[in-house]
Amino acid sequence: MPRTSPSAPTLLSSTRHHFTEVHGRRVFYREAGEAAAPVVLLLHGAPASSFMFRDLIPLLASTYHVIAPDYAP
Repeated sequence: MPRTSPSAPTLLSSTRHHFTEVHGRRVFYREAGEAAAPVVLLLHGAPASSFMFRDLIPLLASTYHVIAPDYAP
């Protein structure tokens, strides 16, 4: 039987995906963690996206409210 981490299901399902409108533009962002927790904002460089944080977000979400927006110039 393969060994798995007890937190593996949480890591796979803890990140939520949203869209919001900012100054008339539709912006995608990833979010995880409790809303009342301290916020960590993960900003990517160019050319990249919030996808680069896909493994980090669930790890931080146990302690922080993590938000990782995608943005374009």
